[in-house]
Amino acid sequence: MVKNKRVDKKALSPVIATILLVMLVLVLAIIIFLWARGFISEQVEKKGQPIESACGQVDFTAKKVEGNVEIRNNGNVPFIKIAAKYFDKYGSSTIYEFKDTTGVYPKVLAGGSASIPLSWAAGDHTSATEIIIYPILIGNVKGEALNKKEYTCIEQGIKIKG
Repeated sequence: MVKNKRVDKKALSPVIATILLVMLVLVLAIIIFLWARGFISEQVEKKGQPIESACGQVDFTAKKVEGNVEIRNNGNVPFIKIAAKYFDKYGSSTIYEFKDTTGVYPKVLAGGSASIPLSWAAGDHTSATEIIIYPILIGNVKGEALNKKEYTCIEQGIKIKG
C-alpha cells in the first residue's frame, strides 16, 4: 500500500522567471552592442560624400630638396595638415605631423604648394632611410554640421628617400 505524501516543492513563479529571462537578454544585448560599437566608426564626409572618396581625388607630389619637403597640391582637395612616417635603418617607424618654422600646421590649398623643413616634423632625421608623406583632410561627421574631424589619406602616401 502506497501512502499519499504531500511534497512541498517550491519553484519560481512564471512572472519572476519571465522577468529574469528578459533581464538576461537585455544584459547580453548591451554587451554585444558595446563590443560591436568598436567596429563601427563615425562616418566623416567632405562635400556630402564619404571622405574616402575625397582621398581618391587627392593628387600631389612630394620631394626632398635640401632638408625640406616640397609639396605641391595638383588636385582640387585642400590639405589641412601633412603627416610623415619616417623609417630608420632598423625598420622601425615614427609618424609626425609637419609644422612650419613658426610651429603652425601648414595648409596646402588646391593648386598650392608648401616647403616644410624636415627638422620641424621631428628631431634628428639623419637615420631616416625612407619617408612617406600623407595628406590630412578635414570633414564633417555625418549628421553633425559643426563637428569637424581630421582624416589621414593613408592610401595616397608618397614615398621619398630619407
